[in-house]
Amino acid sequence: MEYLTRRDLIKYGCLAGAVFFTPSVVFPANTKKFAGGLYPLTISVLKDAYKNEMDAHSSYIAFSRQALKDSYPNICYLFTTFATSESIHAGLFKKALADLGIDLEDDRDRQVDVLTTKKNLRKAAKHELELIKNFYPDAINKIKPEKYENAVRYCRYSWQSHMQHRDHIEDIHRWSGIFFSKVAEKIEEEEMQYLVCHFCGSTEREIPQKICPICRQSSIHYKLVERTAYSG
Repeated sequence: MEYLTRRDLIKYGCLAGAVFFTPSVVFPANTKKFAGGLYPLTISVLKDAYKNEMDAHSSYIAFSRQALKDSYPNICYLFTTFATSESIHAGLFKKALADLGIDLEDDRDRQVDVLTTKKNLRKAAKHELELIKNFYPDAINKIKPEKYENAVRYCRYSWQSHMQHRDHIEDIHRWSGIFFSKVAEKIEEEEMQYLVCHFCGSTEREIPQKICPICRQSSIHYKLVERTAYSG
């Protein structure tokens, strides 16, 4: 009969302790089971962020179609670009929740209150500014203590890509004034092109050199937004 030495007992005791106290390494499936207890604020924020981005995606699709009906193809294209970016953000949040064991239904059919293009622009401006100034800064501060890095990273991607829209948002406010028709006519004379990074949702007029300024991934992830993407 073989007996264990004192050194063997210490060694095996340490290994047992490591197995017991590191379930996410040894038993990765259990991590998802307890995610609700580990990351309650993160899960709540991710759900809210997903809903916000999906609501915006649906709204921008509807607004783009209305702009086309109102004979504003460049404004339609702007809304199409925003819809593309929002869809990527929503996908990131859905992925983060799935990694935590939270599955969401892909409920893209949402009711949208569509008005005139002028009023739709005003509504879009209000939404974008709310995300930039309030929602994402608050969301990041709220989930930081739980240290789920992907959630923080994805919120930053979305926040920073919305901040890229600042110039467009300022234009939206300008277009929404009493001289909307005159300014809109000028906008429609411009040659507009938008590209969106399909890794993080960053929006640019030209492909950045080498890497995306937001996610720091290769610029090969940028794709030209097709004008007819949501106009059908």
